[in-house]
Amino acid sequence: DANTQKDEVVLSLSLENIVLTPVYTHNNNFIPTGFLTRAPTKELEERFLAAYAIYGIESRQFTSVLNHPQRDILGEEAFQAGNREFKEKAGWVNTLFEDGFRIGKTFPKDYETDERDKPALELLKTRHAIDYATYPKRDELMKKYKEYVDKNTGELLGKYRVDYAIIGPYEKALGGEALVEAKEFEIVYNNSENIILKVKK
Repeated sequence: DANTQKDEVVLSLSLENIVLTPVYTHNNNFIPTGFLTRAPTKELEERFLAAYAIYGIESRQFTSVLNHPQRDILGEEAFQAGNREFKEKAGWVNTLFEDGFRIGKTFPKDYETDERDKPALELLKTRHAIDYATYPKRDELMKKYKEYVDKNTGELLGKYRVDYAIIGPYEKALGGEALVEAKEFEIVYNNSENIILKVKK
């Protein structure tokens, strides 16, 4: 808190950072915690798409985000490690994107489904979960994302406030480390695990 102003906005793709930033700092998240925010679904989608595009995540990697737990992207090593600290960390990445960000919030009843959804919908009948991203919805997000990646960083930063961006293990695993080259950012902290960038004013 000594190094930032109250309510400055932090950009990260990691669910761990998104959940813990408002707990341990006086800062806000660029991507809201989906199961806590009152933000409308349209804004959640816009922020989610813009965030990945700001980091320069390629479309094929974004497809992985829509279809696999963050655990799969980081690899099984941390998840299977005997070390308690790594086990605890692994819990943060064992989630599909819709569990963490609640894109749509009311899946699947308000969205079109197709044959690809049948196995998951059968499974959900035995559970109370309602936050499942149907495949037509994933296709829609993928199509929208291609429009976002065609925008430059300045455009992507224009609609919603960003003050800082974190490049940690999850962002690096997706190829987001390239953000350090963006002219809109400067490095203010760097260690072996995390890089923190600040938006130039």
